[in-house]
Amino acid sequence: MADCKHLQVINSGVEEWNRWREDNRSVRPDLSGANLVLASVGGDSKWDLTNCNLIGATFNGLSQANLIKAELSDIVVRGKVEYVDFSRCNMLNVDFSDVEFINCVFSGVKALECKFSGTKFLAREGGADFPRSCTLESGVFSSCQFDGARLSDCKITNARFDMCDFRQAVGYQFDSNALKECTLSSNSNDDWSVLRRKYTGANMVFNLVLSAIFFAPWALDALRWSALNEFQMSAVRAVNSVRVELNGKSRIDLTDFNALAEDILEKVHSPGMEACLSQRETSRFSDSGKCLEIWQVMLGVQLGWRAWLVACLLLCYNLTRLLVTWVVAPMRDEEARSGLTPARELLSAPWPERMRSTYRWLMPLHKSLVFGAWFAVLAALWHVVPRLLSPVWLVSAGG
Repeated sequence: MADCKHLQVINSGVEEWNRWREDNRSVRPDLSGANLVLASVGGDSKWDLTNCNLIGATFNGLSQANLIKAELSDIVVRGKVEYVDFSRCNMLNVDFSDVEFINCVFSGVKALECKFSGTKFLAREGGADFPRSCTLESGVFSSCQFDGARLSDCKITNARFDMCDFRQAVGYQFDSNALKECTLSSNSNDDWSVLRRKYTGANMVFNLVLSAIFFAPWALDALRWSALNEFQMSAVRAVNSVRVELNGKSRIDLTDFNALAEDILEKVHSPGMEACLSQRETSRFSDSGKCLEIWQVMLGVQLGWRAWLVACLLLCYNLTRLLVTWVVAPMRDEEARSGLTPARELLSAPWPERMRSTYRWLMPLHKSLVFGAWFAVLAALWHVVPRLLSPVWLVSAGG
């Protein structure tokens, strides 16, 4: 039970309480089991509850209080909690369900089996002693429930969460957090969960396959034209070589060679093959030749500016996806080894290190890739389907 004298002093108001605390620094106030209403009283005074015994107490509203190093056990807190410093508190089985925390500080807290169900962590313009946000920085939270908690305005940098439930929590952003056996929704929409889900594992393989499907036809075109050109040059060299050999030898009768050539042409030529292959699109193989480099053929320059523009856009899309994957994959591996999520941002770090070890800068790229994915799928179909419907001539084994 609470000390009656201590209860009498705290019920006298914040000024009287703080004055008594100042004069009795060696005394640890005992407010265990008390039902306290420590609402805002205006002014700059804050309730000094540092190092207090608050086991079993009930708070119906708490404002402008300092609970540094306080022992909070089996406590029920209701209503609004504004501008309260819980730094380095030891919390055991504290019920914060449906509480509105406004600009509160939980830095260095050790919380075990606490309930934050339906809790809202809100930010307002605060005084000089309070940041414009709630903070759970460097806190240790074990077996705590955050289902339904709103953490949009809450900083959780370097906090540790053991066996905590985040399935219904909203707005949290992991930032150098140690997670051990925590429960998260399979569709968590925090930035790191989205990046990890989209750019590692099976999704990474799927994206690479789509890229290969898109560029494969152009790569095959480039190889085909390159091989054909090599064959043509070899044929020209062979004809020129024969011409040199036969030059001046007019007595040689070439009738037998011509007959042999005609016989070979009759065997390889088929009217059905000619009719079949004549159905192919011939506009791209016009008689007027072009001298193009291999990379130009792969990008479809010979098909016109529209195809070239599509290829360039998709090249940028795939390179961007590879960049994001290249950054996310090592961070995911490090998380799997250490159990520590990557830092969201490091403003004081040099730019190369920020690119390598933080993930917030990747989100604008990811959002652009979300729209680009549909464009990539449609473009892949646009290039693959015509080739799948293109006829080929197969010669039977007996023919």
